[in-house]
Amino acid sequence: MGDDLFLCIESCRSTNTSGALVGNDSYDLECITKCSQHHTTLYQSTAEKYTHILQIIAVVLITFGLIGKVFNCIIFLRKPLRGTTTGVLLLLKTIFDTFPLLWTFIFDTKFFVQDDQINASKLICVLSRSSDIFVSWSIGFVILACTVRLITIIHSKRFPQPTPFHVSVLILSMMFCGLIYNWHLFYYQNLVTVPVIDDKNRSFTYCNVLFGRQMGYFSFGGFLATQEFLYNAPIVNFIVSSLIPFAIVATTNIVIIVYVLKAPPKRITRLSLHANGTNKKIAVHQLTSSAQHANNQVTKKDVSYETTITLTTSCVFLTTNSIASIYVYVKSSHRSNRTRLTEDLKTSNVYLILRMLTLIDTVLEFYIYFLTGKKFREEVYQVIREILQYTPLRKYFKFTQTPTALRTLSRNYQKQHIHNNKQSIGDTYSLMNLTNNSIDTLNQQQQLEKLLDTPENELKETLDTIESSV
Repeated sequence: MGDDLFLCIESCRSTNTSGALVGNDSYDLECITKCSQHHTTLYQSTAEKYTHILQIIAVVLITFGLIGKVFNCIIFLRKPLRGTTTGVLLLLKTIFDTFPLLWTFIFDTKFFVQDDQINASKLICVLSRSSDIFVSWSIGFVILACTVRLITIIHSKRFPQPTPFHVSVLILSMMFCGLIYNWHLFYYQNLVTVPVIDDKNRSFTYCNVLFGRQMGYFSFGGFLATQEFLYNAPIVNFIVSSLIPFAIVATTNIVIIVYVLKAPPKRITRLSLHANGTNKKIAVHQLTSSAQHANNQVTKKDVSYETTITLTTSCVFLTTNSIASIYVYVKSSHRSNRTRLTEDLKTSNVYLILRMLTLIDTVLEFYIYFLTGKKFREEVYQVIREILQYTPLRKYFKFTQTPTALRTLSRNYQKQHIHNNKQSIGDTYSLMNLTNNSIDTLNQQQQLEKLLDTPENELKETLDTIESSV
């Protein structure tokens, strides 16, 4: 569309010397006015089209995304993921994934905040720029989840078993690195005032935006950079935000698949052997051993469940972020030397759309978990049943127990049965002791009555016999 404007103006050349002279050429002013009006109309229609596309994408993402995030948080807070390192990291990732979705819906769709408001308020400008921090933290939590899962599975001498303290230090370090990586958001001025050269000495205030890693803003003159970096910003951005996370996540996934899915670790094998009764060092009651067998089987499945969740999260992350990262790298690295208004505006709008589509991994996580994980699907059904049981809709649904719930009830029943057996045995012992005490007391009373009924001479002989025996 930018080239069409130049072609239209070029067609306005006139042989009439009464037109506007540009160099040695004469141009028809009326024709130039029509070309500019046509270009403005095309620009407005293009801007409205991209804004409408952004709004549709944002509504779809925020609707399906928030539904999935709510269910993810509930399931990560339930057993067997509750209290585990994988559950904590994925829960934090889910929470921080919600902020970019909300920020996109608030600032990019123009439903609630317009460009004039962003360019006039420092607070709104800072909030609109902070979305990149949450995205960096989300990527960091994916890397931490894969790395900690790998260390937990391998558990060699060089990699000690991660403790809650170690995981907390890793989380804080990762969040600090995410802030350092987005240093430009704190270093560069949020609102920038630029004087406008005209008769009224006006000024134009804008909020710095991020394109690739080049600071600048989009105006009617195209993309204007405020300051150049000392390094090749697009390449550094592509390496740090794309290549390094992808390499770490892909490597840990390959190692996890090799160690877990093809060659289970000895620790899990020992759990299974102990559950099958090959470890003869400890002899327990048959009911107690069966309960331990069930608990060990659950532990083994829980380890596989955490691994599956981690692999699914990382695979979704790898596939959805690659397209947008490559696009941003190409567009920010190979810019045209010729400033073209339409090309820059189209690039900014397409970049906004792709930046929203990079959030699709956060939207699809729950639904991919649901489609690929049988145990995750059972947990979702159980959550829905528990929610519906407290609503008037419980009359119209027949609630059945899931295999997971049945196993949980079986374990609880076994534990309760063991506890009842122990309690009944204790009660029996107490009853026996009470009976023995009652018999002894009764015997003593009978002997006392006999002594009271005997004559005095026999009583003295009895006492002498007792003394002699003592």
